[in-house]
Amino acid sequence: MKSIAEEAVESQEEELVKSIQRDAEKYGERIDPQEFWEEIGKRVREGIRITLEKTISREFNQFIGALEYERGSERRDVRNGYRSRNFGTVYGVIEDITIPRARRRRITKHLEDKG
Repeated sequence: MKSIAEEAVESQEEELVKSIQRDAEKYGERIDPQEFWEEIGKRVREGIRITLEKTISREFNQFIGALEYERGSERRDVRNGYRSRNFGTVYGVIEDITIPRARRRRITKHLEDKG
């Protein structure tokens, strides 16, 4: 069984490959190697950002016990907006990753307990 992160990464990899293939067919010309690697880096960073946000969102839904706007007896907390963080990688800094916040509990404690 694949983890949430593995599923998100596979999805983003497929989208990145399809996007590059579409662009190559669209332009059908040689581009400067420097531009090529800059574009690849930009797309990799964007793929990582999207993957992180989706994974964090899924984990947060489990932490809260409900999806956004969902009501129910399983709900353990309520959402309290978002904050933004930067994340350094070997591909460069990924800026403005959206991190959800809970009103009463901290997700870091939940993740430590999960271990």
